[in-house]
Amino acid sequence: MPIDVTLEFADSVLTLRGARPPQACNPERYHQLERGQGQFARSLRFSSAVSAEGITAEFNDGVLLVTVPKSTSGRRLIDVS
Repeated sequence: MPIDVTLEFADSVLTLRGARPPQACNPERYHQLERGQGQFARSLRFSSAVSAEGITAEFNDGVLLVTVPKSTSGRRLIDVS
């Protein structure tokens, strides 16, 4: 089943948007379905600086792995004399 997911990073917020297709199931056999369907969105705000160019995403066996590296720019060692 193809996945319909998009990731967007702006202003220290990573937003994941997607849609879960309806499942083919027999409702007479279930009292309650735990897995939702339809559109969804989740947002994560980062308090540390993030390297937007280094963000990667990989989808394997139903698991989405998103790697968000810290930014090294803006951080420097200041010599105190």
